[in-house]
Amino acid sequence: MNTHIPENIKSISKEFEQLTRQQCYFLPEKDFLSNEFEIDENYPNFCQEIIKSETGIYLCKRKHLTMINCAITQKEPEISVCHAGLYIIIVPIISQTEPIGVFQIFFASQSLLPNTIKQKDFYKQKYHCDENALIKSITQIPTVNTQILRAVGNLLFSLVQIQLQPDTPANGDIPDFDVEDQFDVNNLSFNPFSQNSLSNLIHLNKDDKYYYQTSDNVLEKCFNRIFVDIRVGQLVRAKENFKSIFTAVYLEEDLEKEKYAAIFLILKFNDNLLRRISYYQEVYDITLPILHKISRAQAPSDIRHHINDYFDSITQIYQIKKKNRIVLVSKIVQYIEENYGRPFKIKDMAEEMNVSTSHASRTFKEQMGISIKTYVNEIRMYNAQHFLRYTNWSVNLIAERVGYSNVRSFYKMFEKHFNIPCTKLRQSFNTKTIKAGNDENTES
Repeated sequence: MNTHIPENIKSISKEFEQLTRQQCYFLPEKDFLSNEFEIDENYPNFCQEIIKSETGIYLCKRKHLTMINCAITQKEPEISVCHAGLYIIIVPIISQTEPIGVFQIFFASQSLLPNTIKQKDFYKQKYHCDENALIKSITQIPTVNTQILRAVGNLLFSLVQIQLQPDTPANGDIPDFDVEDQFDVNNLSFNPFSQNSLSNLIHLNKDDKYYYQTSDNVLEKCFNRIFVDIRVGQLVRAKENFKSIFTAVYLEEDLEKEKYAAIFLILKFNDNLLRRISYYQEVYDITLPILHKISRAQAPSDIRHHINDYFDSITQIYQIKKKNRIVLVSKIVQYIEENYGRPFKIKDMAEEMNVSTSHASRTFKEQMGISIKTYVNEIRMYNAQHFLRYTNWSVNLIAERVGYSNVRSFYKMFEKHFNIPCTKLRQSFNTKTIKAGNDENTES
């Protein structure tokens, strides 16, 4: 190792702190490669409080090691939100081809303090921490506007390149890093799980010791995007991104491998979900029967059907319970799910529930963030594109099946929603058909 490295590390840290007035922490490679990896003085007091429980220790170590390995493998800054709500920037330090460590920067979002105060009992129960000490520790962490996280990470990365690789132009290959995603999860060509079977991906990367951590990080980013879309009512986009990940299942050529791949990805999806919720029993009650059905599946089409059922069920409970939504909202969501296939008025629905239309509309908007009408349209369009893709039903029949008595109204709404006519969307699906794509019952 270059003997000037320790001096350069101090120089980089000092220059970064002078430029930003923020502290960065150096973590040498030997510390995070060791099985005795510790959350020590190189972490904020907030982290010290979180790791007072076994749950906190496990989640912190897992998150940090995944981010560190991903940053070193991809040779660029890694930015993410930890399970407890901190923004973390990991900047790899690589001298020529040799990784020597990473810099870590910690920020708190502007909402972290009020959210922690509001949920202090939850933090105390989950992490066994002193809620007062936890709240105090947050005030010691600099807050940040999330829009500048990329700039901060790239600034430190540039300083590392300049100091350790002086022959590299300062404005050379600095990555254009996106805070939420290192690739566009809506562009399937950049999603490795949409290009190959899971077993083949593992085989192709069997010699890469960081592959599991890197792929785990990619999955986490995809799942985070899916849950954001579910929360804001973008169910069509959420389902398409979910399907793009599970393409790695449908491309398996062996039924048993397809079962294993499906179970593996469902469990990974659950792992991501369970880090953000407290209602574990509902998820367990949905998942266990689905895994049992997948293990006994007789054909690829059965597996696809069970995976679709799993997503639809998880989506419904996540939407309903995300913000402790009240019973009325749950009833409205259930009513729409059961009746989207026929024309109905919000007034008629409200009367069935013995509430006023204005009360139902206001409560739904406050809890879900979108209007009932918007949610109904989203559900109908979500199912319409599904029928276009997986059946040969006529457009007239599909319009009728999703609650439109006037096919012209359906055409108009579909094009407005997807920015493409339904006939063209069906053509594009037909050109991208994958194995087991036409697994639905068809109807003339």
